[in-house]
Amino acid sequence: MDYICPGFSALKYLRIKNSRVVFDQLAGCLNGVSSLSDLVLDGAKMQIFSAKFMATLHALVKLNISKCNELISLEGLRALSPLERLFIANCSKFISWGTEEEMTEDGLPLPNLQYMEIDSCEDLETLPAWLPRLLSLNKLIIIKCPKIHLLPHDNLPSSLEKLHLIECEPSLTERCQQEGSLEWQMIQHIPDRQYTYY
Repeated sequence: MDYICPGFSALKYLRIKNSRVVFDQLAGCLNGVSSLSDLVLDGAKMQIFSAKFMATLHALVKLNISKCNELISLEGLRALSPLERLFIANCSKFISWGTEEEMTEDGLPLPNLQYMEIDSCEDLETLPAWLPRLLSLNKLIIIKCPKIHLLPHDNLPSSLEKLHLIECEPSLTERCQQEGSLEWQMIQHIPDRQYTYY
């Protein structure tokens, strides 16, 4: 069942904070909203960011997800081809980006993504496997994600201009600065590299 929200057809910015709305209801409510370009989800009650919901957001260029403590997976990201900026913060149970197959079934993943920030996602252990194929990505910022031990094995995007590792796993940060290490070789093309320890 779809939930029709009159007057939403021209909506450009939406912030949902601490809402108990069922996420399937929200997907139905935003169905047909072709103009939404900036979405903030602050404390929303959801476990999975589904492709069904993402597919309704045809113009979304900015996505900010914070304090969604029930969020486990962002498997639906593949539907957001216009997305340019992605910010995820304080999602304590977030562990999955979805499968690589999901992200590539329709071609390149997130072809317009330029900025990606992950902040205080304590259980997240990996960066997305499809990260090296983000051809427009120029800024990657990772803050307080202590379980991320490795960079993607297929290198980082050649477009990347800024890499900041702030209070992340110490051995990863050290290897990025150790001349000759695999991580050191992977990031030499990035002009702006910053590291901050615990």
